[in-house]
Amino acid sequence: GASQKPYLVLAAAVGLAAWSGLALLAAPGAAAASLPPLTAMALLTALLLLSNLSTALSDVVVDAMVAEAAAREAASSGGQSAAGTEGENALQSLCWGALAVGGLCGSGLGFAASAVPACAIFGLSAACPALVLAASHALSEPPHSEPRGTAGGSLAALGAAGA
Repeated sequence: GASQKPYLVLAAAVGLAAWSGLALLAAPGAAAASLPPLTAMALLTALLLLSNLSTALSDVVVDAMVAEAAAREAASSGGQSAAGTEGENALQSLCWGALAVGGLCGSGLGFAASAVPACAIFGLSAACPALVLAASHALSEPPHSEPRGTAGGSLAALGAAGA
């Protein structure tokens, strides 16, 4: 597997930029009011698209990291049953539980935020990718072996075994 940390950093940076841009555009007296309607609509659409793409990318990257961690645990415990290992099940439960708690918090905050200006909501939304960006620096990934077909990979090992 390839290193996922750079993709997580990229997704968080794009999300931070997109949500911050939306917050700036929604601010009272922002320059967005002076833009032609079609230009403003295109800019808002692009920023919303980028924010959603960053969320999707970070979700895929985190899923890959969970699957890789489960595979490492299975390998270290001597294999895996058909139903999966306890560690894999625990990681999946943790991910789904965190998603449920986040959904509940978002629902409650969404109701409470009806009195808050849009620029503040977008600014708070920018805090999420900012936290992911900060947390990604604490991640350490195990070294990966070289992919198959490279000089240091499996073909070289096969050549050495045959010689």
